[in-house]
Amino acid sequence: MGTNFEREEWRQVYETAFNCTIETKLRSFQYQVLNRSLVTNKHLYQWNMSISERCSFCNQDVETIEHLLFQCEKVKQFWKEYSDIFHPHLDLNVIVANQKSVILGATCTQNRNLVNHLILLCKKYVYNTRCKNTQLSVEGVLAMVKNCYSIEYQIACQKSTVQMWNRFNNKWQTLINDHKELII
Repeated sequence: MGTNFEREEWRQVYETAFNCTIETKLRSFQYQVLNRSLVTNKHLYQWNMSISERCSFCNQDVETIEHLLFQCEKVKQFWKEYSDIFHPHLDLNVIVANQKSVILGATCTQNRNLVNHLILLCKKYVYNTRCKNTQLSVEGVLAMVKNCYSIEYQIACQKSTVQMWNRFNNKWQTLINDHKELII
């Protein structure tokens, strides 16, 4: 992607996953994306563990991290369908049209933690679907969103501190108000 960031900008990029989710597997996944250690068909082919370096979804281009999570036409269409669900309350359509925002995280100010969490969940879903060799489905990623909401809600209730409850509410409030059917 060739991004020339200053030290502070990279610190913010790496902190994004820690700020938007409490789920360690999602944080670890984003760390792999950022450190280019997420295994793709390009790597598997180089290691003689795959017969092709082509994309698992389109079978056209070399499957790199950028291609798999953003550039593939099938994945782009999936991002559009996913982001359309949250429109107009979250401006995901604009954000997911930008490769840098998808790979590194969105720098928007409104609903930043929720937006980055939704992006991270979708990236993880795309990768999981690729690994399972199944078809992309908006219902599948929405199930992940619902599950994440439920887990974070239970944790906020169990911890029952004002700070934890406020953090939960501040993050999820837009979906609670505008898309309750998606998360409850």
